[in-house]
Amino acid sequence: WVSLLQSFVRQCPIEHGDVYWSTMVAGIQLRTGWPHAFSYFLHSEAFTPEAMALFLKGTLQRARFLREKHSKTSNWLTFEMAGLYCTGVLYPEFREASDWRGHAVKIAVDDMLAGYLPDGSSIELSPGYHQFFSNYLHMARLAQAAGRLQEDGLDRLTQRCEKPFEYYLRLLGPDGFLPAFNDNGPIRAADKLASALELFPDRTDFAWGASGGAEGTAPDYTSCFLPYAGAGAMRSGWTGTDHCLILDFGPVGYRHAHQDKLNLVLWAYGRQVLFDPGCGNYDDTADTRYCRDTFSHNTVLVDNRPQRRRWYQHPNPQRMPYRKLADVQWESTDTHDLAVGVYNGAYGKPGPSDSYPYKKGGDFLEGWGKPAVHHRQILFLKPDVFVVWDRLESLDGESHEYDL
Repeated sequence: WVSLLQSFVRQCPIEHGDVYWSTMVAGIQLRTGWPHAFSYFLHSEAFTPEAMALFLKGTLQRARFLREKHSKTSNWLTFEMAGLYCTGVLYPEFREASDWRGHAVKIAVDDMLAGYLPDGSSIELSPGYHQFFSNYLHMARLAQAAGRLQEDGLDRLTQRCEKPFEYYLRLLGPDGFLPAFNDNGPIRAADKLASALELFPDRTDFAWGASGGAEGTAPDYTSCFLPYAGAGAMRSGWTGTDHCLILDFGPVGYRHAHQDKLNLVLWAYGRQVLFDPGCGNYDDTADTRYCRDTFSHNTVLVDNRPQRRRWYQHPNPQRMPYRKLADVQWESTDTHDLAVGVYNGAYGKPGPSDSYPYKKGGDFLEGWGKPAVHHRQILFLKPDVFVVWDRLESLDGESHEYDL
């Protein structure tokens, strides 16, 4: 390990500016991997004073790098601040340790308002990336162990995590997983709600979700809607065989976004029958491009053209305060649910193209146009009839081909 450490530090100086010095990578290193290794090998004779000095130099460089270069928001910021805070707690001998702790806490507390919408959803609008406020809770747990929980206002951080934890119940499918909207893989709600229960032990609905229904009480609602994220769930109940439709009528999201407005997924009689493929592999392949694009989602193509929306547009912390969506209607009663949404953005060139907007030399921006507007209404006649009505309105007076 000492040999590997020495080789790594010498071959990857900060001047390289390559992937080894991305802010997220540095945050992950300082959050867990590096301090774990330090504590494991601290008393080894092989961990000489010279090697220890080299290790601490690398730690100091990374902490200073994060202090100056961290992101404005997104999952990256959670990793960065967790790494910075951990370094300030675990190595208080550094003269800048107090500043690192204070800065990381302020940024994290503020980011729970900037990076998460008032309805609890991450601005990345992805269940997979939603989960990384757990990095801020990692900071809180470390602070509690070190007797620093009352410092710098860190105790406010936990309070602001309750609504993001509720998200795991609101978009919960009958199989116990959240839909794979945008980039992510399967997210098992029980795992997340078990962590929530540690912080909010009085939440009987969290206990119900964490135990798969064996303990606590089910939520006192069935269908629900997130008016800032534009996602909603229409349910006949909370058992594994109840019917459930989860829809995505919201904006594109901050990053890790897919071209899939008005998308939906569906479970019926204990089986999922309409899927979102998600995307957990970021290699530039035809499969990855397909998973990100309109072709793989339960919405409409116009003349074989996929939707085209830029990332980072909305929601974005630069446009705070966040507001409820104006282009979505939601109604829920004892007898029915109704959701009404619209896609009036651009469609790209026909056929497969680059679904990632920022690929160097990519064709994501080619052939954009607005041939039609897509209106979608979903009516749930409780308990077991879903009606999906799509209306396409030509904008150029021409006939167009529409594919579901």
